[in-house]
Amino acid sequence: MVQYDGILLCHKPFGVSSHDVIANLRQVIGQRRMGHTGTLDPLATGLMLICLGRATKIAQFLSDMDKTYEAEIKLGVRSSTFDAEGVIENDPPQPVPNLSKAEMEDIFSEFRGSIRQKVPAFSAIKRNGQRLYKAARMGKKVNPPERNIEIKEIKLIGINLPFVNFVVCCSKGTYIRSLAQDIGSKLN
Repeated sequence: MVQYDGILLCHKPFGVSSHDVIANLRQVIGQRRMGHTGTLDPLATGLMLICLGRATKIAQFLSDMDKTYEAEIKLGVRSSTFDAEGVIENDPPQPVPNLSKAEMEDIFSEFRGSIRQKVPAFSAIKRNGQRLYKAARMGKKVNPPERNIEIKEIKLIGINLPFVNFVVCCSKGTYIRSLAQDIGSKLN
């Protein structure tokens, strides 16, 4: 059996977990020793760096690197998961303020730099040995931890209300859906 050593650039499709990407690759390649360098939410698409064989030794260093994301916020709706999956169906949409690009940039500026961010209740972070999302899906009260993160850059791409598109460069551990939730909360 061939043992691969190196880094594989893999496009994670929509609706698939990072764990599923690894499981599928293990089956296709026929190799157990591999790991990814950062989790993407199932609803996210994008580049995953997969370390194979001996390259798994450098995964921790790649994981520590800054990440860049392109994201879209839909204002006026609430979500229990902070993404499209948890949109509260019976909750009527809230009025969306008529925001200018300058006003949106002002809001973004409040999130640049080192900030504290609450991890979403529906996340794979473990608390007391259990993944938060498992307790949240069972309807249990979840008290997610907060983390120190850094938003190096957040740049407006465009506004087509109720949608706001932006690019963010951030430290590891940043949840873009928590950032979207915080921006929405700031705008009421």
